Amino acid sequence: MIIIKKIIYITLFCSTFLFLNIFILKNDTNNFAKIPILNDGRVKTLNCFLKSHLHDILNVKLIELPNIFAKIIFDFDIFSDLTLFKIINQNLLLNFDIKLTDNNLYSFNNIMIGLFKNIDTINILLKMNYFDLNDTQKQMLNLYNKINLILNFKTQFHLFNSISKTGYTNYDKIIANKNNANFYNNNKDINNIFYIVKINKINWIDFNTQLNLNDTTLLENLNIINNMAKTFRNKDDVSWNAACTCYLNLIKQQLSIHDRVLIYFEHLYSKINLVQLAFYIYILSFMIYVYMLVCKHLWRYFNTVFNYSFYVGILFSIFDIFVRFIISGRPPVTNLYESIIFVNVIYSICLLIYIEKFKYKFNLLIPLFFLLIFQCIAYNYNYGDEIKNLTSVLNTSFWLVTHVITITIGYALCLIVSILAHVYFFYKFFSVNINKNFIFFKILNFLTIIALVFIIFGTILGGVWADQSWGRFWGWDPKENGAMLVVLWLILVLHLKIVNKNDIWFSVGLIFTSIIVLLSWFGVNMLNVGLHSYGFTDKIGLWLLLFAGFECLYVFLILILFKNKIYLHY
Repeated sequence: MIIIKKIIYITLFCSTFLFLNIFILKNDTNNFAKIPILNDGRVKTLNCFLKSHLHDILNVKLIELPNIFAKIIFDFDIFSDLTLFKIINQNLLLNFDIKLTDNNLYSFNNIMIGLFKNIDTINILLKMNYFDLNDTQKQMLNLYNKINLILNFKTQFHLFNSISKTGYTNYDKIIANKNNANFYNNNKDINNIFYIVKINKINWIDFNTQLNLNDTTLLENLNIINNMAKTFRNKDDVSWNAACTCYLNLIKQQLSIHDRVLIYFEHLYSKINLVQLAFYIYILSFMIYVYMLVCKHLWRYFNTVFNYSFYVGILFSIFDIFVRFIISGRPPVTNLYESIIFVNVIYSICLLIYIEKFKYKFNLLIPLFFLLIFQCIAYNYNYGDEIKNLTSVLNTSFWLVTHVITITIGYALCLIVSILAHVYFFYKFFSVNINKNFIFFKILNFLTIIALVFIIFGTILGGVWADQSWGRFWGWDPKENGAMLVVLWLILVLHLKIVNKNDIWFSVGLIFTSIIVLLSWFGVNMLNVGLHSYGFTDKIGLWLLLFAGFECLYVFLILILFKNKIYLHY
């Protein structure tokens, strides 16, 4: 029976994947978004590049990004009048001398005028430490960087900008006058953010270099892009899509089979958004479980639906990790977002084992609620995410597999222990089943020891890696201190259980473990210092404070409301 269930789950997942593949990718006719480019040393689709570089800059939906980008590089006059930049800070609007609008959206031209008026202030801000600036100054500097990126895109494709109402481009003029060398000398300092021209199976080059190679066979790429620019400006959708398809096929011919497979997976990954799907499925599972608790007479009817929905959610989460591994060729735990989804997968699998082992002997409401919180965090971090190449010091599969995965599993187990401690603490005062509480207590004790082992070994392995990479085993880096804080806290909690032999304070200590882990995992990022530079932020402090307050309130209310049932041993 178990084997049949597994076959059903796998078949269900594979069928869902094939459905998404057929109906999402096959019906995707936007070939411009599928064009392969070279960025940051890795081949990817233009759509994946735009998701990480433009989505946070412009107030548009993901599906509209390719069209907006085409306006930037081929029809900038139209783009510059579109109200796509969102500004909420009224002090910034006053500095820019821009009138407040109802939707807080402003055009490129509006912002450029404001930037010119404040260029002296911006030059001063650029010399200062970013984290010493106030909110208005930070937003002004961020807006300046956004506008610079837009201008870089425009400049990189300046060959295909229209120079007259007749529709001729700079490229047409250069080809007609045969003055390629002079053109190259005047434009050799252009900053190429990415490369879209591939001349053979190895080399990617910029437009200027290819133009000055003076080889007519190599100008085919530029001719097609020039045709793309003209058809886009003429709003000829049929010819535009045909030109994009032609260029897409031309680039694909120069790609290896390996690169084609990776591009296919990455394009599929960016379109489907597995984290979002898993989040919605977990919401469905949670709602079904709540309904099962309310209508217990329907338990046996909804039990199977709950199991299937929960299993599919886990499979989507695992597939998300697997696809990232295939695309990057390394364990997917190298940045804050990847560590979040990895911890979420570990937690989901442990919750699945918990369900299968105890068959609903214990209430799942709290564990499922926290699962939704974790998945919601991963969902919010997903936007703008991109699979990036690693720096040399991190580009080692051995240490990524040993240190990073070990410490991440340790964090996941700590969170699991903390969440189960919430359940145990609740059951301690609402359940009279002493045997059930004893079983739960043994589970907590065992998982706490396992979590401590993973954290200790992960920290030691990190020290060995640091010694090989940076020449010291321990440097009091914030992340290192955070890991040591978790180790010391778990040792303190276990010591309290041994000495005091009181399961109440033991469970309270485990509940607060979630606060310690989140401070070590997210909180130290607010310091914005240290060699572990991923995830630096200054926007998470309020959420950490609210979470810590919620945990304290939970413990306080339970202890106060049921103080007559508690006998504390000191």
